[in-house]
Amino acid sequence: MKIIYYASFILLLIACSEEETIVKETPFEINIADKCESKNYSIFDEGKNLNEVENPPLDEISGMAASINNPGYYWVHNDSGGEAAIYLVDENGKYITKRMLKTSNTDWEDIACAVSPYDGKSYIFIGDFGDNSAKRTQVRVIELEEPKIDFSKEIKDETIESHKNIMFKYPTGPVDSETLFLDPTNFDLYIVTKREANSRVMLAEYPYNQSPNMLEHVGSLPYGQMTAGDINFDGSEVLIRNYGEVFYWKRVKNKPLKYTFLNSPDCIEIIPEPKGEAICFSLDNNSFYTVSESAGYDNLKITFNKYAKK
Repeated sequence: MKIIYYASFILLLIACSEEETIVKETPFEINIADKCESKNYSIFDEGKNLNEVENPPLDEISGMAASINNPGYYWVHNDSGGEAAIYLVDENGKYITKRMLKTSNTDWEDIACAVSPYDGKSYIFIGDFGDNSAKRTQVRVIELEEPKIDFSKEIKDETIESHKNIMFKYPTGPVDSETLFLDPTNFDLYIVTKREANSRVMLAEYPYNQSPNMLEHVGSLPYGQMTAGDINFDGSEVLIRNYGEVFYWKRVKNKPLKYTFLNSPDCIEIIPEPKGEAICFSLDNNSFYTVSESAGYDNLKITFNKYAKK
């Protein structure tokens, strides 16, 4: 009787092992998502112009992110050659204050703000990876704890005393990039290349290395000239833009974010901007915002633009 029992138990183990093998996830394979067939007007409204952006100092905004420690406000920064500073603006784009960093602005192109799932603190990441001539053998992302502004006191410009440099390399050599976002569920970092017919999505899994992190190519988009991106507060929706359109994805549930970029995006029409290089979700995820650079255009007045969800 015992022999029959043990034999049955062994057969059951073999069956379970075979079943696990069958349901094991297939290897991740990169493909290029299909292009949008038409604009989708059912997700967001047509957008509206808000406050005229102060120009200067905000004449070359290339990145923006919703503040977490200062709800209802947004961090923005200027492009290459500008101050090594992040600027706080209100929900209409009105300038409030700035925080200067003890570093340089080689070519800052995008900014992200997210709460770490590991220590509960809010962090800002700045992508210093612009490279028009594709000469930078390694690029960096600047990490710092997000400042919290005390609005009960007189607000003054201040200097942030410390930050961390995280270095990155591309798997195929130098390339220009302008898009950065952080997956808030695990703090994986994503960079999207710009000057390619099919912009590539690059991944650096958390935790990052002390030495240069080798980025992994995990997706190819059906469009090029990507200038900015964002993921919403809970990590369920993604926006990436180029100069004329916004591309929107719903995250593939229960899978790493990279699987989302195997799917085709929805194309969202936006208000024409002369050189649109910034985008972000609002903290409450009820809308997204865009803004353009103005440097190089005589007497150009630019506005903060809001697109509410329907």
